[in-house]
Amino acid sequence: MGIFDKLFGGDKKAEKNALDFLKALAGTAKPEQKPQTKAQPEKKPEPQPSNQTAAANDDPWNTVPEEENLFNYKGGSYADYFEHVFKEDLPEYRIEKELWYGGKRAVFTFFSGAGKALVVEILPEHSEAKKLRDTCKASGTPYLRYYYGHWGWWNTRSYVTNRTRAAIKG
Repeated sequence: MGIFDKLFGGDKKAEKNALDFLKALAGTAKPEQKPQTKAQPEKKPEPQPSNQTAAANDDPWNTVPEEENLFNYKGGSYADYFEHVFKEDLPEYRIEKELWYGGKRAVFTFFSGAGKALVVEILPEHSEAKKLRDTCKASGTPYLRYYYGHWGWWNTRSYVTNRTRAAIKG
């Protein structure tokens, strides 16, 4: 009889969950994800530094675009990438960046004059956070979110710039 048998009295599901959790803590495996309610593209492996395709086919989800994007940006973290794009492509706004939850989320507030023009929240791909979005909605402040960490959601520079500019203009 093993340690998990003693702890969980033979409950195999509880034993497996505990083992998966311990492996995740040790960095050897990821814990099981809850089933998603929304259909999402299949998860792909992280891109290789050589900027080559992840699979030898013409599927755009598998090919890192040539355009600057979140996966081929060499200047730092996901938050650094968005800050770089926002400050270079939208210089007419004063932009403040805040990192939340140990850097797992970033919030950029765009100001035009003395007022807020837009709040942009950058979240990990599986986040279901709604508080900031609801707060912005209640105050009438435009809100936009992007996700990071999902292969195929490139967040190319032109996409980020155009979508952000459109959100500001309403």
